[in-house]
This record gives sequence, structure tokens and C-alpha cells, in this order.
Amino acid sequence: MGRVKLEIKRIENSVSRHATFAKRKIGLVKKAQELATLCDIDIALIMFSPVDHLIHYPSDLKIQEIIMRYANVPLAERIKRKKENLEQLNRGIRKQKGDNEIARGMGFEDIEVLQKELARLQQENQILQNHLRLFQGDCASLDSLNYEELHQMELHIQTVMEKASLLKGRTTSSFIYGRSLESYDFLSNNVSSRLCFDIETLNLLLWFKFNRLISTVAF
Repeated sequence: MGRVKLEIKRIENSVSRHATFAKRKIGLVKKAQELATLCDIDIALIMFSPVDHLIHYPSDLKIQEIIMRYANVPLAERIKRKKENLEQLNRGIRKQKGDNEIARGMGFEDIEVLQKELARLQQENQILQNHLRLFQGDCASLDSLNYEELHQMELHIQTVMEKASLLKGRTTSSFIYGRSLESYDFLSNNVSSRLCFDIETLNLLLWFKFNRLISTVAF
């Protein structure tokens, strides 16, 4: 008899939920280590346990280096890569839908779920394309947006500007989340020139440093 497929939903029993996390966390970290070694790549994992313990891979210095590399990737390039990943996932879903053998083994509800997911991904893909054109200077693409989309974009721009203004003030004061003056100088030199485009990434780095001060978790 084959293994019973685990239904993907929140595990209600707290003991079982903690046990499942502990087991799968080990497997996830192992897979990350294997992928990094086999393919000679940098990879980072950040997660919180069910009891809110910060867990990460790899070490503190290495993961900060990876975050900084991410910060140095232009926002337009990030959107482009995410769009490519979504397109690849779309192709995989379409291929799965078109596979007769797989389709025969799937129930109607499974196919309906895939169709809804495909529609959601296509909508997200279209939003990413619009944003990418704007970041590339194609302001004419605004004509293709409806009122609600324009309103959401306006709110997003206002939020980014508010964060940028707040962050500019922070960079003139002491680096309260850092551990040394050298860390601040390195961050300032590499990120300040990209302030408008890397607010979220910088906040991620600050958040990571702050949490490491109050929570230490060893693998």
C-alpha cells in the first residue's frame, strides 16, 4: 500500500505541527546545502518556527552578504526575473493540464484548482509586465491601466516615497541595528545610492540584524 498523501493545510494539533516543522526544516536545510554545493550557488533561508524562533541558513555574515547582493540587483531586473519565473510556472501548469494521463488521474476539483491558480498567476504576470514597462521608462503603458490600477499604483508610490524619506533620516543617525561602525559604512556606501529602489531590501537587512540581537538559534 502506498503512502497516504498529506493534505496541504494548517495542522491544527500544536504538537504535531511543531514535530512536522522540526522534521521538514531539517530536510529543507539539507536540500539547500545540497543545492548550494552541487550547483555552486549562494542560497538563503529565513523562517520562524511555530514558537516564533528565528531560523536561518547559512551563517550570519554569509546571509547578510547574500541580502546585499540582492539589494544590488536593479528593481526592474528583479521584476523581470519574477515575471520569467511566473511564465515558467504557467507553462508547467499548462503542460500538466494538457497531459491526458495526468488529467485522467485527477479529479474535477483538482483541475478546477489548477485553473484558478493559472488565472491568478496570469493576472499577477500582467501586473508585473505593467510595472516593468514603467520602470523602463514606458510611461505610455499607463494608458492601459484602469482607474483602480492607477489608484493602487499611486498609493504604492506614495508609500515608497514615505519610506524613502524616513530611511533618509535614519541614515543620518546612528545605525542602531548594526553591530559595528564598519557595518554601517559598508551598508551606506553600497545602498544609499539605490535608496529609492531598495527600501524593502534594506528594511529586510535591518530586520534580520535586529532579530539576531534578540534571538540566537543554532542548527
